[in-house]
Amino acid sequence: MGVIINSAVAPIVLAMFWDRLTGLAMVAGSIGGTVLALIAWLSVTATYDGGLGMFRMNSSTIYSFTYFIRF
Repeated sequence: MGVIINSAVAPIVLAMFWDRLTGLAMVAGSIGGTVLALIAWLSVTATYDGGLGMFRMNSSTIYSFTYFIRF
């Protein structure tokens, strides 16, 4: 879920602090960021053993690893 939500943060922050940002650019940035984030997430998950066939286990491995890095 964080992959989808975090990709819209940059356009929202720019909307608050940059006057020249248009509505179309904000929508395009949010959608583009979401698409690129999902591509990156699926690409990294596919590199683990079992690939996308074991998607649920591989994607939870990613989150477990990032949890250890944060703390």
